[in-house]
Amino acid sequence: MNNQGHLTGTDADGTSYVANIQRHMEHWGTFPPGIPFTATFTTNLVSKGSTVNARIVVTYDWPDGSPPKLTVTACRG
Repeated sequence: MNNQGHLTGTDADGTSYVANIQRHMEHWGTFPPGIPFTATFTTNLVSKGSTVNARIVVTYDWPDGSPPKLTVTACRG
C-alpha cells in the first residue's frame, strides 16, 4: 500500500513550509493488516525561508507477536 501527500503551512514565526509525505506498507496476510507487517513513513519538510530542511523516516517493523520495533531517523540540512 502506498499513500502520498503534499501539505503546506506557516509556523508562528511566519516561515512557510511544504511537507511531502509518503507512506509505504507491506502486509503478509489479509487486510486489514494483522501481524506481521512493516510500515515506513517518510516526510520531507521543505522550508521556504532560512530554516533548514529535514527528512524524517519512521519505520514500524512487527514481524511476529512480540512488541514492534520502531526506528526513527532524521536528517537536517
